[in-house]
Amino acid sequence: MASSIASTLPKVTLSPPTLLKLYTLCVVATTASLAIWGPQIISSIGDRLTTLSDSEAQPEETTEKEKEDATGDNKWKRKNQIWKYGWEDVEPPEAREKEDKDIVFVAIKRSYGGHSGQEDHLWIEINSWVLTELLRFEFKHNETLLDEEPGLDARELYMARDRLAELAALVPQSEEPQPEDKVEEETPKSSDGDKAPTDGHDNKEISNEKTEETSATEPPKGSVPSDELVPAGPELSKEEYNQALREIKLLHKFITDEFQKVEERLGKLRADGMISWKLLWAFLRRGQRLETTHSSGEKMAFIMKSWSYGEYEGKRVFEISGRWLQWTGHRYVEQDITRRIAEFTGLKKAVELSARHLSNESFEELMARGRTYAKYAGVHHLTYSSNIIQAERKTRAEGRLMVDVASYRRMNPNADVWDYDDPNYYSSERARENMAFFRTSISDDDEDLILLPPTLHGYSFVAKTWGEILVEHLRPVPFQPQVFDHLVLRDDYKSMIRSLVDAHAGNGESALLTDVVTGKGGGLVIVLHGKPGLGKTLTAEAVSEHLQRPLYVVSSGELGTYASQLESTLKDTLEVSTIWKAVTLIDEADVFLEARSSHELERNALVSVFLRVLEYHSGVLILTTNRIRSFDEAFLSRFSIALRYPELNEDSRKILWAKFLALGGASVEGHKPRAITSDETAGTPYNFSLADIEKLAYRNLNGRVIKQSARTAQALAVSASEPLSMYHVETVLRVSDQFAEDWKELTHKDTNPLSGSS
Repeated sequence: MASSIASTLPKVTLSPPTLLKLYTLCVVATTASLAIWGPQIISSIGDRLTTLSDSEAQPEETTEKEKEDATGDNKWKRKNQIWKYGWEDVEPPEAREKEDKDIVFVAIKRSYGGHSGQEDHLWIEINSWVLTELLRFEFKHNETLLDEEPGLDARELYMARDRLAELAALVPQSEEPQPEDKVEEETPKSSDGDKAPTDGHDNKEISNEKTEETSATEPPKGSVPSDELVPAGPELSKEEYNQALREIKLLHKFITDEFQKVEERLGKLRADGMISWKLLWAFLRRGQRLETTHSSGEKMAFIMKSWSYGEYEGKRVFEISGRWLQWTGHRYVEQDITRRIAEFTGLKKAVELSARHLSNESFEELMARGRTYAKYAGVHHLTYSSNIIQAERKTRAEGRLMVDVASYRRMNPNADVWDYDDPNYYSSERARENMAFFRTSISDDDEDLILLPPTLHGYSFVAKTWGEILVEHLRPVPFQPQVFDHLVLRDDYKSMIRSLVDAHAGNGESALLTDVVTGKGGGLVIVLHGKPGLGKTLTAEAVSEHLQRPLYVVSSGELGTYASQLESTLKDTLEVSTIWKAVTLIDEADVFLEARSSHELERNALVSVFLRVLEYHSGVLILTTNRIRSFDEAFLSRFSIALRYPELNEDSRKILWAKFLALGGASVEGHKPRAITSDETAGTPYNFSLADIEKLAYRNLNGRVIKQSARTAQALAVSASEPLSMYHVETVLRVSDQFAEDWKELTHKDTNPLSGSS
């Protein structure tokens, strides 16, 4: 039949060129077919071979291989990335292999290409979700474990290698499959790899038996629910937790091998007390107590939270972030701190770093200072022996001051860096809630004391300014109640002042009556009127010493010369004074007390404001005046007592000369004798006789001039290494007389334009 068909076909003769074209066409067609269908054919053949291989393998051999893979290098791999606009793989992307699903982690060498202050580093990308859950529980501070592709810096894992070793040690000793495991392995699985649901009691029996196993490790459970946004424990079953532990063991081995040389080098550097810039990340650990220098120049400690390499002001730096504690006036709060170590070449002494390990000696020092800080965290009247600090400015402030952080914040709102936390302005319910949360005290044995800074905030009565106060230079105030005895004042005046202040301070048996309106008229207002140098300021000081309270001196110029300014300043001053329970002295208050007139509207406004604010002050207020012509009638009913200080007579001046000379170390006839020194005997003559005192008292001098003359004479005697005598006092008085004559001559020339003209 074929021959018959062939006989019917026409005979065609092909030339060689035509045959070549047909051959080429066949080759092209075959190549195209292989390109299109070849991969599918090869894949099908490969799958078939894999199936045959799996069917021939024994179950026991597969289990052993999986156990080997769990600790083998084929459970992790390496790759490189470079930073451009994000992390990009250096190698060309390849199709993900099927067995990549078994990769536990990828070790990625990341490079910034030398265009950043950042350091190249090794990044661990976690592919296992059970390992991710366990690491999230252990590294609660790390946000990168929450990313779509979770991971973390290998250096962090190295720093936590001790904890990784502890977890790796929890891997169950026996990995042999139990009978229950065999039953579970034979359970049919769904196509996505999960166990297919089963019915009947077999599943329950397996579950009960698994609960009684002791070879497996239970995951830790959270004991008490926490308000913190961190997991109470890894949300893993017992089987998943054990798998995570095996993967932790693999990760720990990798980290140990990878950083072996770093560990060896770091050990040598530590032994020598040196460190290199590139190994700072391994030298300073998260959670360590570090020592640094406070802005005041004193040492302080903080707890390290994080570190990073980067750039600051065009220079490469190693940046450390940490936390410390500070009193806000209401509670202790954590404050952030940043320290930067500039790049250095070679090695550097570890103790020379701007942030360094806290030594045992420094720990003890900071604990002692922290106790002082905690003791004075509040409102305290103290004496001080150093500078008060305002940013970069330091002012000498030896003397008395108030420690009061809350008032500092109120009087210096631009310097208030804390959140608003005054419980007095909360509702009672919210105040109870917040105070329960606030940390308002620290015990003497709490090691957090080292985290307290060297300064508290307050006000210096000497420098008349607010600022930071070094707590190491604070001491209790040595009050001098005998100052009242130095007042050269009528006895009935002294008795009246002392009785009033005692009754107002509550030292008596019953309290003084107040105004019908609550909070009004409860203060004690004393007006002292007289010429300078008669004892008005000394009276205020005597009241302060007698009550053992601070003396807050404010001049009229500090309060302001405009009504709007006066009202706010005076209110703040009196309210702060009330908090301190201070005796407030407004010196030279003439402008506020003098009678109002129809042609001085601005001063009238000042008097009105002063009257209104004064009405509601509840503390002790002393006002002094010098040249007032007449008091405004509205004030007369508001004064608790008004005293006029007469000019000193000769007898008063005798008393003052004798007292001030005795205070200067001289022996004065008729005055209470001072202690006899080793160079003196009971028969040693007095430095000043009664005749000397009478001669000095003959001069019409006020109390302030007498005090200054005695002080200057004492300085002359000390300079000459001689006892204070009449010679030194007369020398000072001669110079003073000469100055007075010169002053009169200058004044005469200024008032007489014809004098001195030719």
